[in-house]
Amino acid sequence: MLQRNVLLTGALAALIGLTVGCEWTGTSSEEAWNDAYSWVNFSGTYRLYNLPTAGEDDDEGGTPDTEVNKTQGLGNVVKGKKAYPFTLSSKPIKAGSLTIQLGDYTAQDQGNETLTGAGIASGTINYATGGGSVTLTDTPGDIDNGKKISAEYVFIVEGTPPDPKKPGTALTQITINQQGNLLTFVDNNGVVYNGRTTGANVPSDSRSAGNVRLNFEVTAANGAKIIGTLSGDWSGGEYGTLANRLLRGTYMRGGTRAELQGASGSISITPRPITSD
Repeated sequence: MLQRNVLLTGALAALIGLTVGCEWTGTSSEEAWNDAYSWVNFSGTYRLYNLPTAGEDDDEGGTPDTEVNKTQGLGNVVKGKKAYPFTLSSKPIKAGSLTIQLGDYTAQDQGNETLTGAGIASGTINYATGGGSVTLTDTPGDIDNGKKISAEYVFIVEGTPPDPKKPGTALTQITINQQGNLLTFVDNNGVVYNGRTTGANVPSDSRSAGNVRLNFEVTAANGAKIIGTLSGDWSGGEYGTLANRLLRGTYMRGGTRAELQGASGSISITPRPITSD
């Protein structure tokens, strides 16, 4: 996948139709969003798995989340069967914590809702629902038949958020509205953050598959700020899907600083054709 680093300037804006696979940086003087990137869409609701407290004090009540290790049996390998869907009984799942053992094959969670490993053709996990699947590269034979399938993972037991009327209310989700490089975040407490993307890494041709990444910075009127990255896997094609959409960032307000991590569902996208006209 061809990617290039460029600065987004007024002169480059006229050439953006020629190159969509690039790093670009917004400036404070920009008042309009970059239409060439409008096919990239991270709008949606992101369920947070690391739940920070949205106030400056830690004594507003409520209880923190707890991480719990779990091992779960998922059946047995079957001769001639390559695909194994599964559902984890406890959720949400901590990103990066899941290991699926299928007999002699191991599928490891990569932290972005995908599972990979030697002999693994493909693998997915939905952190919110616990649903997923693993497909083996080779068809199991007699030697594999009957071997156990198991999962080891960490799930999150949600704590009790503090009183929503107090400044220490926990953040549990963020809804994002994206228009090009302009972003609006609204958290579950109704706090609105406005800002823009500060950099982007996208395929050079919107029809080519690849990872999409937007860096961003948004700020709320109460002084809270979130700086981080939105990422997803683009399937490519004239009609495609942006899957595994993840939000990672740092929440800052007063003396509070916390790491955010959240995920949202896949979204279907029809990219605007990129031409040299």
